[in-house]
Amino acid sequence: MYDLEYGWESPAYDPNDAGRLGNADGRYGFAGLRYRQTKPSRWYQNYNVSLSSQAEFDYGGDKQFQFNELYGEVTFKNFWNLSSYVDYLPGVFDHSATRGGPTMATASSWNWVVRLTNNFGARNSWAGRVYYGEDELGGETYRLSGELSIRPSTRFQFSATPNYLRDITARQFVTRFDGSGPPETYGSRYVFARIDQSTFLIQLRANYTVGPDLTLELYGEPFAASGQYYGLGELAQARTFNLREYGTDGTTIARDSAGDYTITDNGGADTLRIGNPDFNILSFNSNAVLRWEWRRGSTLYLVWAQGRFSQAPTARHVGFDDLVSSFTAPGDNFLALKVSYWIPVN
Repeated sequence: MYDLEYGWESPAYDPNDAGRLGNADGRYGFAGLRYRQTKPSRWYQNYNVSLSSQAEFDYGGDKQFQFNELYGEVTFKNFWNLSSYVDYLPGVFDHSATRGGPTMATASSWNWVVRLTNNFGARNSWAGRVYYGEDELGGETYRLSGELSIRPSTRFQFSATPNYLRDITARQFVTRFDGSGPPETYGSRYVFARIDQSTFLIQLRANYTVGPDLTLELYGEPFAASGQYYGLGELAQARTFNLREYGTDGTTIARDSAGDYTITDNGGADTLRIGNPDFNILSFNSNAVLRWEWRRGSTLYLVWAQGRFSQAPTARHVGFDDLVSSFTAPGDNFLALKVSYWIPVN
């Protein structure tokens, strides 16, 4: 079975963002071709393959976005599901990369994703996902994520959703300096850098049904993230992604013991100061909710929530030990009691 999809929209609008207009200066088009095989065979239940492309142009004719994807998915006889796709994003022009400044070019990039899950109706379920991507400026992205759900009894369910990301971004916006930039960027300096960022988090959930009218829900999320900036420079010219890297082309750059940068240009006539952009964040958010329907239509909620957070201007790749450390970060506790009472009206 073949499915053919195509269309054209103007202006760009995402129905999932109802109530918020992100961009009104755009024409969006898409096309897709999909083949589906729904007749089971000896080793699969069904499979499908699709090829799609979508793009957006502003009213000046600049391409703002283009996304091309080859996707495949198969459901095996045991109802395990394997899916994979390859995406390619050509270089385009971005109005927002400079945060209100000139249009900037973006690098072309590609990524590959593989996802495997077991039977969605199984009592205990799991899923695993691997992501890898690159761009033409040397940026790389690695992501490992998954989900495990265990139901040892009809009363108790536990789930864990780990997610690890290592992302090297070649053009991360840092700051802007007005009034001292070249005419090629309209008199302002738009500073970018490479950032080596790692993020590790696990979402933990546990639900226990004590009885038909009494339940206990637990949630916890240890989180750790770190980012190191390097290779600072300013956009050399509008509609490019080229940087005039600091420390070259007549500029100097120095970093003090606090990690702050001092940059000079034009023989010392211009001095720019940038605070330490590196970061290391630990947080742990958790809550427990006891729900008791003490009479028909009337419910009591007892809620305990905890939020822990710490931040340091240092950078190192995070790991499992950082998730453990998040449990001891400074934090606050919150306790709430809510009662609802149903008044019958005859």
